[in-house]
Amino acid sequence: MIQPLPINSIICGDSAKVLKELPPDSIDMMLWSPPYGDLRRYTKEFDANNFPLENILIRMKQVLKPGGVSVAVVGDFMMNKSKSGLPHRIPTFIIDKCLLNLHVTIIYEKNNFSYPRQNSYYETHEYIFVFSKGRPKTFFPIEDRETKNQKPWGKHSNRQWDGSLLPSERKTTTNTYSRRGTVWRYRVGGARMSSSYRRAYDQSAIFPEWLAEDQINSWSRPGEIVLDFFNGSGTTTSMAKKLGRQYIGIDISQEYCDMANDRLKTITPIIINPEDKNE
Repeated sequence: MIQPLPINSIICGDSAKVLKELPPDSIDMMLWSPPYGDLRRYTKEFDANNFPLENILIRMKQVLKPGGVSVAVVGDFMMNKSKSGLPHRIPTFIIDKCLLNLHVTIIYEKNNFSYPRQNSYYETHEYIFVFSKGRPKTFFPIEDRETKNQKPWGKHSNRQWDGSLLPSERKTTTNTYSRRGTVWRYRVGGARMSSSYRRAYDQSAIFPEWLAEDQINSWSRPGEIVLDFFNGSGTTTSMAKKLGRQYIGIDISQEYCDMANDRLKTITPIIINPEDKNE
Protein backbone atom coordinates (compact mmCIF):
# COMPACT_ATOMS: atom_id res chain seq x y z
CA MET A 1 0.00 0.00 0.00
CA ILE A 2 1.40 3.39 -1.04
CA GLN A 3 2.03 5.66 1.93
CA PRO A 4 2.40 9.48 2.09
CA LEU A 5 5.97 10.60 1.55
CA PRO A 6 7.63 10.72 5.01
CA ILE A 7 9.90 13.69 4.38
CA ASN A 8 12.45 14.83 6.98
CA SER A 9 12.34 11.57 8.89
CA ILE A 10 14.41 8.50 9.71
CA ILE A 11 12.58 5.20 9.13
CA CYS A 12 13.68 2.04 10.89
CA GLY A 13 12.79 -0.93 8.73
CA ASP A 14 13.53 -3.17 5.78
CA SER A 15 14.60 -0.89 2.93
CA ALA A 16 12.97 -3.02 0.22
CA LYS A 17 9.61 -2.95 2.01
CA VAL A 18 9.82 0.77 2.81
CA LEU A 19 10.75 1.70 -0.77
CA LYS A 20 7.84 -0.38 -2.07
CA GLU A 21 5.42 1.71 0.01
CA LEU A 22 6.74 5.10 -1.16
CA PRO A 23 4.92 6.99 -3.95
CA PRO A 24 6.39 6.38 -7.41
CA ASP A 25 8.44 9.15 -9.04
CA SER A 26 8.78 11.01 -5.74
CA ILE A 27 12.52 11.21 -4.96
CA ASP A 28 14.87 13.72 -6.59
CA MET A 29 18.16 12.16 -5.50
CA MET A 30 19.53 9.13 -3.67
CA LEU A 31 22.92 8.86 -2.02
CA TRP A 32 23.87 5.52 -0.51
CA SER A 33 26.64 3.05 0.19
CA PRO A 34 25.99 -0.71 0.35
CA PRO A 35 27.05 -2.96 3.24
CA TYR A 36 30.65 -4.12 2.88
CA GLY A 37 30.67 -7.82 3.71
CA ASP A 38 31.56 -8.53 7.31
CA LEU A 39 33.02 -5.03 7.79
CA ARG A 40 29.59 -3.74 8.78
CA ARG A 41 26.92 -5.47 10.87
CA TYR A 42 23.61 -3.78 11.54
CA THR A 43 22.51 -6.04 14.38
CA LYS A 44 23.81 -9.10 16.16
CA GLU A 45 21.47 -11.26 14.10
CA PHE A 46 22.06 -9.62 10.72
CA ASP A 47 25.20 -10.14 8.61
CA ALA A 48 25.70 -7.86 5.62
CA ASN A 49 27.02 -10.83 3.63
CA ASN A 50 23.44 -12.15 3.51
CA PHE A 51 21.78 -8.83 2.76
CA PRO A 52 19.22 -8.95 -0.11
CA LEU A 53 20.82 -6.04 -1.97
CA GLU A 54 19.22 -6.84 -5.32
CA ASN A 55 15.69 -6.67 -3.88
CA ILE A 56 16.38 -3.17 -2.64
CA LEU A 57 17.93 -1.97 -5.89
CA ILE A 58 14.95 -3.22 -7.90
CA ARG A 59 12.70 -0.89 -5.84
CA MET A 60 15.04 2.05 -6.39
CA LYS A 61 13.94 3.01 -9.88
CA GLN A 62 10.21 3.16 -9.16
CA VAL A 63 10.54 5.92 -6.53
CA LEU A 64 13.13 7.99 -8.42
CA LYS A 65 11.74 10.94 -10.36
CA PRO A 66 12.36 11.16 -14.10
CA GLY A 67 15.69 12.94 -14.36
CA GLY A 68 16.58 12.00 -10.79
CA VAL A 69 19.93 10.49 -9.88
CA SER A 70 21.03 7.70 -7.58
CA VAL A 71 24.62 8.02 -6.32
CA ALA A 72 26.34 4.89 -5.00
CA VAL A 73 29.61 5.02 -3.04
CA VAL A 74 31.08 1.53 -3.40
CA GLY A 75 34.26 -0.06 -2.08
CA ASP A 76 35.55 -3.60 -2.33
CA PHE A 77 36.25 -6.16 0.38
CA MET A 78 37.77 -9.61 0.81
CA MET A 79 35.46 -12.62 0.66
CA ASN A 80 36.68 -16.22 0.61
CA LYS A 81 40.28 -15.11 -0.03
CA SER A 82 39.21 -13.08 -3.06
CA LYS A 83 38.03 -9.59 -3.75
CA SER A 84 34.23 -9.50 -3.93
CA GLY A 85 34.06 -7.50 -7.14
CA LEU A 86 31.15 -5.51 -5.68
CA PRO A 87 32.13 -2.23 -7.43
CA HIS A 88 31.75 -4.05 -10.75
CA ARG A 89 28.70 -6.13 -9.93
CA ILE A 90 26.51 -3.26 -8.73
CA PRO A 91 26.72 -1.11 -11.90
CA THR A 92 26.09 -4.16 -14.09
CA PHE A 93 22.98 -5.10 -12.10
CA ILE A 94 21.59 -1.54 -12.00
CA ILE A 95 22.12 -1.03 -15.74
CA ASP A 96 20.78 -4.44 -16.80
CA LYS A 97 18.01 -5.07 -14.24
CA CYS A 98 17.02 -1.64 -12.90
CA LEU A 99 17.39 -0.05 -16.37
CA LEU A 100 19.02 3.12 -15.09
CA ASN A 101 21.76 4.91 -17.00
CA LEU A 102 25.31 5.04 -15.66
CA HIS A 103 25.84 8.77 -16.06
CA VAL A 104 29.39 9.14 -14.72
CA THR A 105 31.93 7.17 -12.68
CA ILE A 106 34.09 9.05 -10.17
CA ILE A 107 37.14 7.70 -8.35
CA TYR A 108 37.04 8.56 -4.65
CA GLU A 109 40.69 8.68 -3.59
CA LYS A 110 41.47 8.49 0.12
CA ASN A 111 44.55 9.73 1.94
CA ASN A 112 44.91 6.46 3.85
CA PHE A 113 43.89 2.84 3.72
CA SER A 114 42.53 0.14 6.02
CA TYR A 115 43.33 -3.54 6.36
CA PRO A 116 46.46 -3.45 4.12
CA ARG A 117 47.64 -6.74 2.64
CA GLN A 118 51.33 -7.49 2.55
CA ASN A 119 51.17 -9.16 -0.86
CA SER A 120 49.25 -6.44 -2.69
CA TYR A 121 49.25 -2.70 -3.38
CA TYR A 122 47.64 -0.38 -0.86
CA GLU A 123 44.04 0.28 -1.77
CA THR A 124 43.35 3.98 -1.48
CA HIS A 125 40.23 4.37 -3.59
CA GLU A 126 36.55 3.58 -3.85
CA TYR A 127 34.05 4.30 -6.60
CA ILE A 128 31.23 6.81 -6.89
CA PHE A 129 28.67 5.71 -9.49
CA VAL A 130 26.08 8.27 -10.58
CA PHE A 131 23.04 6.57 -12.09
CA SER A 132 20.23 8.54 -13.71
CA LYS A 133 16.63 7.91 -14.68
CA GLY A 134 16.92 9.42 -18.13
CA ARG A 135 18.84 12.65 -18.57
CA PRO A 136 19.75 14.23 -15.20
CA LYS A 137 17.41 17.13 -14.57
CA THR A 138 19.88 18.99 -12.36
CA PHE A 139 23.63 19.48 -12.54
CA PHE A 140 25.65 22.17 -10.80
CA PRO A 141 29.30 21.40 -11.59
CA ILE A 142 31.90 22.03 -8.91
CA GLU A 143 34.54 24.36 -10.31
CA ASP A 144 37.57 24.14 -8.04
CA ARG A 145 40.27 22.89 -10.42
CA GLU A 146 42.81 25.66 -10.81
CA THR A 147 43.37 26.66 -14.43
CA LYS A 148 47.03 26.34 -15.33
CA ASN A 149 47.18 29.04 -18.01
CA GLN A 150 45.19 32.08 -16.94
CA LYS A 151 46.86 34.59 -19.27
CA PRO A 152 44.88 36.16 -22.11
CA TRP A 153 45.36 34.29 -25.36
CA GLY A 154 44.27 34.41 -28.99
CA LYS A 155 43.80 37.30 -31.41
CA HIS A 156 40.50 38.77 -32.56
CA SER A 157 39.53 40.90 -35.51
CA ASN A 158 36.46 42.69 -36.80
CA ARG A 159 35.40 42.34 -40.43
CA GLN A 160 34.79 45.69 -42.15
CA TRP A 161 32.13 46.58 -44.73
CA ASP A 162 34.60 46.05 -47.59
CA GLY A 163 35.55 42.57 -46.34
CA SER A 164 38.85 43.52 -44.77
CA LEU A 165 39.79 42.50 -41.21
CA LEU A 166 40.62 45.11 -38.58
CA PRO A 167 42.65 43.79 -35.61
CA SER A 168 40.87 44.05 -32.26
CA GLU A 169 42.33 44.66 -28.81
CA ARG A 170 39.98 42.07 -27.32
CA LYS A 171 41.62 38.86 -26.11
CA THR A 172 40.20 35.58 -24.85
CA THR A 173 40.69 34.98 -21.12
CA THR A 174 40.18 31.88 -19.01
CA ASN A 175 38.57 31.49 -15.62
CA THR A 176 40.74 31.03 -12.54
CA TYR A 177 39.01 27.74 -11.78
CA SER A 178 37.40 25.17 -14.05
CA ARG A 179 35.19 22.10 -13.72
CA ARG A 180 36.43 19.28 -11.49
CA GLY A 181 37.57 16.02 -13.10
CA THR A 182 36.55 12.49 -12.15
CA VAL A 183 39.15 11.80 -9.45
CA TRP A 184 38.05 13.33 -6.13
CA ARG A 185 40.42 13.34 -3.18
CA TYR A 186 39.28 13.41 0.45
CA ARG A 187 40.98 13.18 3.81
CA VAL A 188 39.38 10.38 5.81
CA GLY A 189 39.86 8.61 9.12
CA GLY A 190 39.80 9.68 12.75
CA ALA A 191 40.47 13.12 14.23
CA ARG A 192 37.15 14.31 12.77
CA MET A 193 38.44 13.97 9.19
CA SER A 194 35.44 12.01 7.88
CA SER A 195 32.78 13.48 10.13
CA SER A 196 32.35 16.26 12.66
CA TYR A 197 29.90 14.01 14.52
CA ARG A 198 31.89 11.91 16.95
CA ARG A 199 29.47 8.98 17.25
CA ALA A 200 29.50 8.45 13.46
CA TYR A 201 32.75 6.52 13.92
CA ASP A 202 30.79 3.81 15.73
CA GLN A 203 29.80 2.74 12.23
CA SER A 204 32.72 1.14 10.41
CA ALA A 205 31.70 2.06 6.85
CA ILE A 206 31.21 5.82 6.64
CA PHE A 207 32.04 8.14 3.78
CA PRO A 208 33.19 11.74 4.41
CA GLU A 209 30.69 14.49 5.02
CA TRP A 210 32.47 16.54 2.36
CA LEU A 211 31.81 13.83 -0.22
CA ALA A 212 28.11 13.88 0.64
CA GLU A 213 28.04 17.68 0.42
CA ASP A 214 29.70 17.67 -2.99
CA GLN A 215 27.30 15.08 -4.40
CA ILE A 216 24.18 16.73 -2.98
CA ASN A 217 25.26 20.14 -4.29
CA SER A 218 26.00 18.68 -7.72
CA TRP A 219 22.77 16.79 -8.39
CA SER A 220 19.98 18.48 -6.40
CA ARG A 221 18.46 21.85 -5.59
CA PRO A 222 17.53 23.33 -2.21
CA GLY A 223 14.15 22.01 -1.12
CA GLU A 224 14.39 18.80 -3.14
CA ILE A 225 14.24 15.35 -1.54
CA VAL A 226 17.38 13.28 -0.90
CA LEU A 227 17.01 9.65 0.24
CA ASP A 228 19.48 7.14 1.66
CA PHE A 229 18.20 3.55 2.00
CA PHE A 230 21.38 2.46 3.85
CA ASN A 231 21.38 5.51 6.10
CA GLY A 232 23.54 4.09 8.91
CA SER A 233 24.78 6.84 11.21
CA GLY A 234 23.15 9.48 9.01
CA THR A 235 25.82 11.19 6.92
CA THR A 236 23.50 11.65 3.92
CA THR A 237 20.50 12.89 5.90
CA SER A 238 22.52 15.27 8.07
CA MET A 239 24.28 16.82 5.07
CA ALA A 240 20.98 17.08 3.19
CA LYS A 241 19.49 18.99 6.11
CA LYS A 242 22.57 21.21 6.33
CA LEU A 243 22.29 22.10 2.64
CA GLY A 244 18.60 22.99 2.77
CA ARG A 245 17.27 19.77 1.22
CA GLN A 246 14.47 17.58 2.49
CA TYR A 247 15.56 14.10 3.45
CA ILE A 248 14.50 10.52 4.12
CA GLY A 249 16.76 7.97 5.78
CA ILE A 250 16.04 4.23 5.99
CA ASP A 251 17.98 1.69 8.02
CA ILE A 252 17.21 -1.69 9.53
CA SER A 253 19.13 -1.00 12.75
CA GLN A 254 17.32 0.85 15.53
CA GLU A 255 20.70 1.77 17.00
CA TYR A 256 21.75 3.51 13.79
CA CYS A 257 18.34 5.18 13.40
CA ASP A 258 18.64 6.62 16.92
CA MET A 259 22.15 7.78 16.12
CA ALA A 260 21.02 9.45 12.88
CA ASN A 261 18.21 11.29 14.69
CA ASP A 262 20.61 12.50 17.37
CA ARG A 263 22.99 13.66 14.67
CA LEU A 264 20.26 15.64 12.93
CA LYS A 265 19.71 17.61 16.13
CA THR A 266 23.27 18.96 15.82
CA ILE A 267 22.73 20.30 12.28
CA THR A 268 21.78 23.90 11.52
CA PRO A 269 20.49 24.25 7.95
CA ILE A 270 22.07 26.73 5.60
CA ILE A 271 20.38 27.94 2.44
CA ILE A 272 22.38 27.59 -0.74
CA ASN A 273 21.02 29.12 -3.93
CA PRO A 274 23.15 27.81 -6.81
CA GLU A 275 22.87 29.43 -10.24
CA ASP A 276 19.59 28.46 -11.83
CA LYS A 277 20.81 26.38 -14.75
CA ASN A 278 20.95 22.80 -15.90
CA GLU A 279 23.35 21.00 -18.19
